[in-house]
Amino acid sequence: RLVRPGVDAGRFYPGTRAEIVQIRDKVGFPPGAVIWLFVGRFVHAKGLNYIIDALELSSDENILVMVGEGDRKGSLIQNIVQRELHQRVRFFEKVLNVEEFYRGSDVFVMSSSYEPLGQTIIEASACGLPIAAFSDVSGVTTATHELGLDGISYADRLTGASLNAAIGRALALSSDKASLRNVEKTHDIFSWEALLADLLAQ
Repeated sequence: RLVRPGVDAGRFYPGTRAEIVQIRDKVGFPPGAVIWLFVGRFVHAKGLNYIIDALELSSDENILVMVGEGDRKGSLIQNIVQRELHQRVRFFEKVLNVEEFYRGSDVFVMSSSYEPLGQTIIEASACGLPIAAFSDVSGVTTATHELGLDGISYADRLTGASLNAAIGRALALSSDKASLRNVEKTHDIFSWEALLADLLAQ
């Protein structure tokens, strides 16, 4: 039997407007920017090239924040510089307060072509973020659909253009009321209490 991962509801929750402004100022997000967030390892399976393709197709107010580390970081930076996108990308190494990055962003981007668990999607949803990801019909192998979460806009083709369109839909459809429903559902299904009950039932 498959046991779902869990999320700490005491850490991963939506911020108030005042908290969001404070977080964005603290981490140095540009005022008025639309923040796309990626959290994870910088490896091939994460589909980092699709995010960069999507960013290049978007308008200048869109800023990509990448939190993590990995052996593809050097080539990723080179790609970004070659496309003259370096002013629109912010890198942060692995952090202990990742929940603040979720709360301070506008959309979470799951660009993976292979993702067996989807922990970051659960964390993003618990913080009330709309999510853009590739659908299973695009040819990816991820657990995104299995999680059964709302608030995910899917890209049906494995391209940066399709991902960019999904990001646009996610941002357009986000609302405080919808986010609250997603947060409540995520906490109900994926809380530590739910995970513990599932483990004890094995």
